[in-house]
Amino acid sequence: MKKLLTNMLISFATGISFVIGIGVASMVFDAFENGFSGEQEYVKLPEDVNIIEHKLKSGKHFIVEGALSNNSNQDWDTVIVEVVIFAGNAELNDCDERVADVLANGKRNFQVECYGVSGVGLPSNIRYEISARTGIKSS
Repeated sequence: MKKLLTNMLISFATGISFVIGIGVASMVFDAFENGFSGEQEYVKLPEDVNIIEHKLKSGKHFIVEGALSNNSNQDWDTVIVEVVIFAGNAELNDCDERVADVLANGKRNFQVECYGVSGVGLPSNIRYEISARTGIKSS
């Protein structure tokens, strides 16, 4: 009985240590990926960032490929491109993709893949709307 209790405590301590280790590793990964400044500014519908071309690509999922242009003097760390899928007037799905390093007066290609909606055999009333929803820049 004593040995069973000891083994349970050791297993519990091992589990807690594992969870703490995963948490620390996640914070370190985020720090490297997002920079150490930690200060970011989110801008809804960033001005002068436009979707200049887009098309539906046939495939297993609903995929929209295109390009966006940044016609401003502001570099964006990330621009979030959103696709909203409709059947008639009813919204079926919305999905987004993060486009990294959108430089001032530059152009970036993107691909937004929407799961839950097939990319083939679509009825004629399926349509989508696309927008540059959010811009993220370091402060």
